[in-house]
Amino acid sequence: MNSIYFRYYKRAKTKHLAKEFIESRPEYFAQGYVGRGGVGTVILKNNYPDDPDLPPQLCYSHPGVSEYYADEVVTYFRGGNVRGGWRNSGGSNPTDRTLLPRFPGKPFFYPIEGGDNGRFCKCEACQKLHSTADRVSEAKFSLLSRVADLAAEKAPGAGVSTLAYIQSLYYPDNVPLSDHLSVQMCLTVYAWWHPVARRLQHGEYKKWISKEASRRPLTLWTYLFSSYHDAAVHFGGYRPFPGFYPWKTAELMREFTADGIRGWFTECHLKYNILEAYVAARIAYDPNCDAEVLIDEYFTRYYGQAGGVMRDLYRQIESIYWNPENCPASWLSDPEEFRGPYGRKHPFWGTGLQSPDVNWGPVSAERMRELNALVDRAVQLAESPAEKLRVERFCLDIWETARRGYHEQQQRQGLGSVESSYRLYQQEDVQGDFGRIDWRLLERQKLRDVFAEKEFTDSFALCRDSEYLYVDFLAPEIKEITPVTLKVLFSPLLFSKLERKTKDAKQEENVLQLEYPQGADGSTDGLQFDFVRAEITASGWSLRGAISLSKLPFEGRPALSANIIRFLPGRNELAVWQPVYYSEDVDKIEYFGRLCQLPYTVEENSFSFVHKAGIVVDKQAGNGQAGRMFAKNGWTMKFYIPPELLGRKKVKMYFRTDVEQTDAWLQAGLYDNYNRKYLSHRRLQASDYCGEAYQEVDLGELQLIHGSYLFFNSLTGNTSEEEQFFYLDKIVFE
Repeated sequence: MNSIYFRYYKRAKTKHLAKEFIESRPEYFAQGYVGRGGVGTVILKNNYPDDPDLPPQLCYSHPGVSEYYADEVVTYFRGGNVRGGWRNSGGSNPTDRTLLPRFPGKPFFYPIEGGDNGRFCKCEACQKLHSTADRVSEAKFSLLSRVADLAAEKAPGAGVSTLAYIQSLYYPDNVPLSDHLSVQMCLTVYAWWHPVARRLQHGEYKKWISKEASRRPLTLWTYLFSSYHDAAVHFGGYRPFPGFYPWKTAELMREFTADGIRGWFTECHLKYNILEAYVAARIAYDPNCDAEVLIDEYFTRYYGQAGGVMRDLYRQIESIYWNPENCPASWLSDPEEFRGPYGRKHPFWGTGLQSPDVNWGPVSAERMRELNALVDRAVQLAESPAEKLRVERFCLDIWETARRGYHEQQQRQGLGSVESSYRLYQQEDVQGDFGRIDWRLLERQKLRDVFAEKEFTDSFALCRDSEYLYVDFLAPEIKEITPVTLKVLFSPLLFSKLERKTKDAKQEENVLQLEYPQGADGSTDGLQFDFVRAEITASGWSLRGAISLSKLPFEGRPALSANIIRFLPGRNELAVWQPVYYSEDVDKIEYFGRLCQLPYTVEENSFSFVHKAGIVVDKQAGNGQAGRMFAKNGWTMKFYIPPELLGRKKVKMYFRTDVEQTDAWLQAGLYDNYNRKYLSHRRLQASDYCGEAYQEVDLGELQLIHGSYLFFNSLTGNTSEEEQFFYLDKIVFE
């Protein structure tokens, strides 16, 4: 519905669309958004940049709007086009490039759909048609039916197609729909494992079927997404458990075709859910095909000898993903209310359910072992180069993500046996003499097998001074002189996706290898200890060494990526600090842990600010500046935990306020933004921190996880001053 803006809102910015403007008719557009608009399609925002009045939608009740679009339908029906209309968004395409497909004996439908923003007209006439703010079917289908009838009067055979989408998926009981209207229902079927979502969406779909399937073409727009979509779009990109459901897809598509659905479109991430899309497309093409035979054929022809095992793997994953019991009890307390991780949801929009806790909740350690065994078996069974490549692609695209994601979720919940970071404390300078370090005072972490299922007795401790990194490694079970290879792999810590992609392409250039003994694997390059001693002691095989910090890739950052590997030739056994899941992947930097130099101080230029919060000059702050937020505007100053600080850290915040009232309280703590829950919080009486001097707020030792941030919330209790503030000088991690 863009074209009407270029003729009747304001003159467009771009040359060809600017020619379309006649006059401003604000009554054609959604009312109630002066100074609160500015949203719309990219085309509209590009043509009306920084326009705070840009209406988000049209007025569905004004007769001038239906007259305008009836003319547009007829223009396209007769082979013409409109600037800003179908396939002419820039206003310069000739008619031979904008023709809608025409089929002999089939009706013509011109597509018309409003903005995807949920902000509808607030004029009195439209409000009478909106039963609620999130239910606009009456108004929308009144407009589209008028458009379709007017177009058919002017050009018999012309018609209109539109979407029944979220707020307009409700069947319009009080609107006689035009005979020249086709409707496409938008269904988030991938969320139908949620029983309330399925009942509400499926119920409305069936209402459309019962009332309209015999009267007009009804089509579907399905969302064949999965946990990968929710993880990437709604929950910060955590590594999810797969969301496969080809058998459920077949069940749904058989119902849709039996109900007389006349057309199908889908959105799908083919990297993850190609099988669901394939099954749906085949059944849409041939409703009589046997879905079981179809799916079996896919696994046999695609994976060959490994096909049976891969089919069993998909079956198990579907039974885990598509399970109503995965819903927390709070989501099911009201059968008429659709709830998810963020609370109440619109009943007809099911994205954003797969938070990390919901996604990984049903996946136990035993289940992961069973699934790992199936994947390993598939790797063994694949015979031809094509079969091996396809199984390998599954491992790389799907299963490595799942294996890593499982352990990350364990860490998020404080259940993981694998600590992903090591706190690298600074000692007094000892000039490389590791014998002068009291290793008993330092944290020791253990090694485990590549799958993180078996813990070895091998352990290590690390520290640094101003010149050297010091390593203390002990293998208690090695009691006699035997060849032992110890490797420490280092890499710069990678932040952005672009940086990771760029450096992964040249991974061998970014991993530095510190090896003892030098050349054990036949290589002669790599890092060497500046000082080292390896020996058999009463406690086992011991290695202590020192390497200059100048040789290591900190690159001006407080942390670097690393892994530690111990190998015993002849035993075919790897012991690693960070699990890698496949022995050949020990040098993959995405599996490395982090060595973080502590203490580490974060200043105000690393804080995140919204609303009126920001950086101010403050002579009391350590560097003359501080972060400041209004005391009544909570959550406006945060610090998102970056990769180099993940893991257990002691956290101290240096804070002051000008709030004097003794009944004013606030909270400071750590929040899990993925799962929308507090991880830790401390209640503070504001008056205790009132004054010019910054005071320490000790949050204790916290498990800092992906997607978490440190926060202050707003005051509770009475305050007499509007402009009272919280000030944050710095955050110290130890």
